[in-house]
Amino acid sequence: MDLLKKAYLNPNIVSFNPLKVNDKLCKNTINTAYLSKEYSTEQLFFYITHHKLSYPEYLKTCKQYNILPIAYVDQSILLEHVMKYENNTFDVNELHIPTLDYSFINEFRIDDLNYAIIVSSAENSAINLLNISDFLREGIFIRKKIPLDYENLPIKVKSNLKRESFIVTDNFKYKEKNTKIIGVFLDGNSWQFKNSNFTNLKDLCNNMAVFYVSEEESKFNNYNGLDVSCIKVQNNSPIPKETLNFIWKKLYLFKSKE
Repeated sequence: MDLLKKAYLNPNIVSFNPLKVNDKLCKNTINTAYLSKEYSTEQLFFYITHHKLSYPEYLKTCKQYNILPIAYVDQSILLEHVMKYENNTFDVNELHIPTLDYSFINEFRIDDLNYAIIVSSAENSAINLLNISDFLREGIFIRKKIPLDYENLPIKVKSNLKRESFIVTDNFKYKEKNTKIIGVFLDGNSWQFKNSNFTNLKDLCNNMAVFYVSEEESKFNNYNGLDVSCIKVQNNSPIPKETLNFIWKKLYLFKSKE
């Protein structure tokens, strides 16, 4: 019955006239108490690999390949016995153990650092604490106005590329648990980074990924000559996937810098 199991699970390895399994000749006969007579291995393999055919079609196919058919009264008994293998321990999907790629382990870094992204709490800022998660995770821009009574507490946003999260805050002085700032979304106001350690935009761009998001492309001219990635958006619309990937790659570039 092991041969029948192989035929049922891997019909492509079987060839007939003469019968071969994995290119090895197989000429023996099989006797089993489940069958009313003796059948050759070739007959049994041929039936198992064609058991979905109707009986008239099966007989016609046997004649075509010059193979004696399995008696109709034996077919259901034979198939039921083989199905026991498939339904228990011989499911090809369960037995298959793929070769896994563990190279991602090399990217892990165990340290005490947290990584933060700065957004603005200004009323006119396109990106803020209310919409940054949708923007970075899904690439969807949804303009949201921050209520006056909103408490600007830091949030966490999951990376779109790797299995980790980043802190998002509007405070350049965020110091919880040794945090490194790797990116900032500008709001167009110079006072946004007045409490930071950076005196100008050029200095800021040298130390982190800098982005400016706006629905008005004309405002991008304010950042000519600076390493500020300007991103045009429309309300309730997605940005191109390539743009979203670029944002994350730039963030990771500064994350990797010491």
